[in-house]
Amino acid sequence: MKKLSNHRICYLRDNSIVELISQFQVLDTKQIYYLIASHQISGYKIIQRRMPKLLTKNRVKLIKISKDQPYIYYTETKPKQLEHKIMTNWAYIYTKYNLLKQYEQIVDFSTKEDYGFLKPDGFITIKNMFTNKYKFIFIETDLSNNNFDKIVKYNKLYSEKRYVTKSWHNIASGFPLILIITHRMKLVKNKIIIDNINNLEFKVVDLDEVKIIPSK
Repeated sequence: MKKLSNHRICYLRDNSIVELISQFQVLDTKQIYYLIASHQISGYKIIQRRMPKLLTKNRVKLIKISKDQPYIYYTETKPKQLEHKIMTNWAYIYTKYNLLKQYEQIVDFSTKEDYGFLKPDGFITIKNMFTNKYKFIFIETDLSNNNFDKIVKYNKLYSEKRYVTKSWHNIASGFPLILIITHRMKLVKNKIIIDNINNLEFKVVDLDEVKIIPSK
């Protein structure tokens, strides 16, 4: 097989970066690295070098929230609820690095699930590459100080079987895990103790911990 030139490698990498940003709506520099270049020794530096070039070519747009935060990129219209979307993407990356078994693969990620009274922040589809069976994960990102009612709502979703019309229900091995990213660990865990009447499976992760990604 003919070895790819450096120019060709850069071209393909740039296309992958732009496609990823478009898919996730918004990504920061570290997220791009974990999604596309973590297998490379100098992967983070490579991403840092490529992003200004993509900006110059008008293939991506840039937002800077604060001095101590990485640059944030998008491709078209600036997304609403920017910080919320960034944390939802971190939940996806956390799932990829911490919750997947070696024989599992994420095959879909949606932010459009809607059950009327409940709109999950994210929904991940995972395929077992040996058995071809599927499992699913709901994502909830808690960044506010409002009353956290998602435990009650997920139990209502389960009790009233509002999910049975969804296509995932027909291939799921059970009700999905609910992954909650929050800055209020104690409050959310207490809510689970009180409100989880159906013993649904919740996993609660601290907002700061979700960004600590283990090396592969």
